Amino acid sequence: MKKIVAYLDSSDRGGGANRWRWVLGVYWFALAVGSHWPKLSLFPPPKTEPIFQPDKGMHFVAFAGLTWLMIRAKVAGRGVGEPWAVVCAGVLALLYAGGDELAQQWAQRQVMFSDFLASAVGVLTVVVFATVKRGRRPKKPLVWAARSFWLAGVAGVLVLALPVSGTAVTQRLLGYFTPTWGGIDKPCHFFAAMLGTWLLAAAFPAGMTRPRLGAVATILVMALSAPMIESAQGFTGRGVDTADIYAHELGMSVALALWALISIGRALGTAGTPGTPGFAERSE
Repeated sequence: MKKIVAYLDSSDRGGGANRWRWVLGVYWFALAVGSHWPKLSLFPPPKTEPIFQPDKGMHFVAFAGLTWLMIRAKVAGRGVGEPWAVVCAGVLALLYAGGDELAQQWAQRQVMFSDFLASAVGVLTVVVFATVKRGRRPKKPLVWAARSFWLAGVAGVLVLALPVSGTAVTQRLLGYFTPTWGGIDKPCHFFAAMLGTWLLAAAFPAGMTRPRLGAVATILVMALSAPMIESAQGFTGRGVDTADIYAHELGMSVALALWALISIGRALGTAGTPGTPGFAERSE
């Protein structure tokens, strides 16, 4: 695999970018055909909406791959600096993800916002991975504070989410701050996912010297935690509500989008700084 990447990266008279563009073209064409093939379904339609949906993982991987190839192929132009190249690739991939999902209605396919959300998370994951800074040393007290708050939050969520009595306890706690109303749990899932994503990202789960690996770990943990908890609630008598999962994933996506903007801003601020590692330079 390393030899293939090295061959495609070879920059003899600009040939490296040209080779990556050929790979991108083939991949993009295959992705467009696969997503618009009439009535194509790789998984049998379930009788009820499942908690774990494999097609969402496929959307994530497919559009993460598309974004990565766009960066490698330098779709913004060979003369564009790396941070702006990542921005252009991310914006283009997000626009295509939205247009691709909307266009499926004319291919006798179902248009689903959750599919676009999974695709967007894949795009933003690559953007964060490509722009997060490895050279900046985080402050240890802040990292350990984030780890403490995140672990305490996880314990609190499990105590409130799994037992049958958790709903009544949550409603009573919220009643001290705001009048309760039906469906208040959806905003709670949304904001809890946002806060949890930021805290886990600030906690550097893979260590302070591996922020890129920590970013990927953060996204995977937060993306999988909602369906896992919701599935566990089916065994504890709380019941299963896939709308809770969507609220969680939407909150995580908003946090991820803001995280990407912050990472891009920092990358642009250090663009051209000697010793700043680029996207192609991997040490993790």
